[in-house]
Amino acid sequence: MKKIQEKITIVILYILALPFLIGFLLLFFLGYVLIFPFEIIPYRNSFYFKELKEKYYLLISITKSYKTFNKFYKSGTKLKLAEFDLVKLGDKYLIKYDESFVKIDLSGTLTITKDILKPLNLLIVLRKDLLSKEQLKNLKTNENILLYNK
Repeated sequence: MKKIQEKITIVILYILALPFLIGFLLLFFLGYVLIFPFEIIPYRNSFYFKELKEKYYLLISITKSYKTFNKFYKSGTKLKLAEFDLVKLGDKYLIKYDESFVKIDLSGTLTITKDILKPLNLLIVLRKDLLSKEQLKNLKTNENILLYNK
């Protein structure tokens, strides 16, 4: 008798939970279907995708790195300083990470090794997979770093 009551209770709980599950799945699916077409086309045409080739994921266009990178490339001035390609916007310079001019120690501290770049207010674009977990944790709070996935 007790097993039958337990089974009836479980069935009732499933019946009560089913509308919530269906509602959640429906909202998720509709959200994805409604957002995806309006986001993927501008993303594929953006400077961010063309330069960094980051794989698309839902709501990528609201990330800080996407917005900042596109703002620099749309409104900034492209410069060549020695062998470095920079984009200037205001008093900041956007540059892609290269081991030849920036060293990152184990704690995530950046050191600019080229004298020509030291006086500049640099915003460095850096791939996350080049960093250890400890470095990534410390660099996430750094305002002069834009992190992206490959």
